[in-house]
Amino acid sequence: MEAFVNHIASSDLTQPRALIEQEYEWIQSGAGFYTKKIGILELRGKDSLDLLHRLSTNDIKTLQPHRIVQTVLTTEKGRIIDVITVCNHGDFLTLLTGGNNAVAVKEWLDKFIIMEELEILDVTIGTSIFTVMGVQAESIISYLTNGNILTDRWSITKAEIGESNAYVYRDPMWTLPSFNVMLGSGDAEKISELLTRILPSLNPQTVEMVRIEEGIPKSGREITEQVNPLEAGLQPLISFTKGCYIGQEVIARLDTYKKTQRKLSGFVFDRKDISDLTPGTLFSGGFEVGWTTSHTYSQRMDAGIALGYLKEGQVGERVELESQGQMERHGAKICNLPFKSGAHISIDNT
Repeated sequence: MEAFVNHIASSDLTQPRALIEQEYEWIQSGAGFYTKKIGILELRGKDSLDLLHRLSTNDIKTLQPHRIVQTVLTTEKGRIIDVITVCNHGDFLTLLTGGNNAVAVKEWLDKFIIMEELEILDVTIGTSIFTVMGVQAESIISYLTNGNILTDRWSITKAEIGESNAYVYRDPMWTLPSFNVMLGSGDAEKISELLTRILPSLNPQTVEMVRIEEGIPKSGREITEQVNPLEAGLQPLISFTKGCYIGQEVIARLDTYKKTQRKLSGFVFDRKDISDLTPGTLFSGGFEVGWTTSHTYSQRMDAGIALGYLKEGQVGERVELESQGQMERHGAKICNLPFKSGAHISIDNT
């Protein structure tokens, strides 16, 4: 730990690209931290789990105290409203939404409350979340909490960090160790100062690079009402045995008859610098076959990469991107997710 901190303190990076490259190396050899911007709802009342169970794709009713689960809220047509993380604290639930979706998710849930005994509060403003990410993240979290932490993917632990009480849990979507520290906004400055003493603060561009490399869908990008959970690769968040929920019939039919129209895929461009490219339409053989959602330069691939949706049954290993408002098309290879160095032409079009 001490050697890692000294290495960070002695670094002198002034160029943005050099900074991002160095931060990426810190994540691969140590860890860094950043402030997570998501919506946070608090649910209180004996019917909280039952409501979420009836409205979302996963099995929520059996969620035990001090455990978390991820699930998907869908429309009647089976399209994604949001992917949410539900944390059971014993006497109340915390519901973590994507991006700025707290208001929209609360309004959606409120529509279905009739006789249930529960209250939904938007506590986004009063809560802060810091994320510690990197191969040494678990060791750093253990150090900060004096070892009083469960580090499996589905636990949430109340722990003391410095003089502040916080809830700590591992983000289950990330392969790279990524731990979230959730606490009241009044303690945010103290925790930020503590983390800054031992870790580098990560640039949003660095975090975005790693997210796209790992193929993790993001609210407002890959997670929208344009697609359903099966197309977004969210099968692990769907229970096919729990019974009815909003959108269940559509999703079950799509799964049974293999009728999904597209799937979340990765694309590796023929060039490194894609700063002039924006999400746009994908073509193959002169026909539209999908669209891209998130772009970045990838240090792992040493190339420009993107996430996007590709038509099921697409034949061939290549596509062309036409960014919105541009006429020129740019070639890219199709690949499986997550992106793996040296394996970017590995595809499965079955």
